[in-house]
Amino acid sequence: MDDYLIFNNFQVVTHKPSIEFAAILAAIPDLKYWSYEALTILVVDLSETISALEDDDATKKQKTQFRSFRRMVSRFLEYMPKDRAFLLKRIYDLVLSCDGLSPLHGFGFSNGFGDHLTGNPEYQSVYAT
Repeated sequence: MDDYLIFNNFQVVTHKPSIEFAAILAAIPDLKYWSYEALTILVVDLSETISALEDDDATKKQKTQFRSFRRMVSRFLEYMPKDRAFLLKRIYDLVLSCDGLSPLHGFGFSNGFGDHLTGNPEYQSVYAT
């Protein structure tokens, strides 16, 4: 029987803590309006909650996944940005990395005149939502 996590009527069937962490962060609406303090508390408390889900009778693979998750979160917390916008960007990057993805580097904006505009379209679309 599979374990699953239900959050806001969204069911996640997984044994990986990073997937649970990313699913919960992705399900929270309007993160871009949260304050720096609220975002910090969210990441810290959510990481502690996910770490507490580890069973004593977990398999070696599951223990390795939890250890990897704790290491990833501790590195994130160690280098926590002091700026709210940069913290939000790092949280989006953390969600992508938990899903095994990364931002699409090398893509840029252009217009009908052939101008190359600065910025990453992936970040711009995330910030616009």
